[in-house]
Amino acid sequence: MSEWHELRLSDGIEIIGGGTPKRSEKEYWGGDIPWLSVVDFNSDSRFVSNTVERITELGLKKSNTKLLNEGEIIISARGTVGCLAQLTQPMAFNQSCYGLNGKKGILHNDFLYYLLKSKVRELKQNTHGAVFDTITRDTFSCIDISIPALDTQQKITNILGTIDHKIENNRKINETLEGMAQAVFKSWFVDFEPTRAKIAALEAGGSEQDAELAAMTAISGKDKTALERMRSTSPEAYAELKSTANLFPASLQDSELGQIPVGWEANTLEKLATLNPESWGKNNHPNDVEYVDLANTKWGTIESTQYFSWNDAPSRARRILKQEDTIVGTVRPGNGSYSYIGKTGLTGSTGFAVLRPKQ
Repeated sequence: MSEWHELRLSDGIEIIGGGTPKRSEKEYWGGDIPWLSVVDFNSDSRFVSNTVERITELGLKKSNTKLLNEGEIIISARGTVGCLAQLTQPMAFNQSCYGLNGKKGILHNDFLYYLLKSKVRELKQNTHGAVFDTITRDTFSCIDISIPALDTQQKITNILGTIDHKIENNRKINETLEGMAQAVFKSWFVDFEPTRAKIAALEAGGSEQDAELAAMTAISGKDKTALERMRSTSPEAYAELKSTANLFPASLQDSELGQIPVGWEANTLEKLATLNPESWGKNNHPNDVEYVDLANTKWGTIESTQYFSWNDAPSRARRILKQEDTIVGTVRPGNGSYSYIGKTGLTGSTGFAVLRPKQ
């Protein structure tokens, strides 16, 4: 440990302030420069690659915002404090964040990211402000750190970075799969393509079997030849595809939402699901609880849970979650947390709305 040395965090980093171009000046917005706010990097992913908003070169020049370089760090400093990410490309940012850059010869930015991850709780404990918790420049002067030599920093981050890059690749795969799922949902339940395919086949003089094959093509993307091959090589999958196609009728009817398949109905979520059906009471709680919080739920899945005895559980661990519930984050704008519950017996945060399908 002799090569490690201690210093104040503020002595090892450059702290860069952000800003927001005037919203009233349209020529400042909609350009090619990504402009970060906390909604862009509150997913607990190491890297931030895209932003909701972009600014122009003029917006950058005429405001207090700065351009961070690839590899530098962004940290939220006001409101939702302590969100953290590393940039994959140059980006500007707003005044509710700080850009952080390791000083040359002292800190690699890759190591700085992991160092800050380990210090988030301590940073939050040193926030200021009567209305909003706020990290100030002085906050970084309150944090003591211990760092090794630069070559050791690089060795450490090479190991941890391999894991993070794998996580990032998996996240991108999840995003791709989710996009595919959304496309299927839109095809089936918004555009009703299997039903329209059946209608088109019948209007062209085809038989009921032709209509069925048309729906199977719309669902699977396979042509008639590929479907014949599927029937001989994967009969179970073919039978499942055929069964799915038969769920879609061959005609449409009018509704308040426009045309929908015959036999379907337009309804409200309120009539289909119960909102926040149950909470644990003082006398009916379990001795131990498995708890899900907003921070544990990303990309539509529960990434982790926490176990507590009832007396040690967070006060918001009150929602009873059951299999087939859907939970949706209702606080921290832009969080986007949601998940389908695959098992019963979980306890959920009051930061979620719980939707339970009615029988």
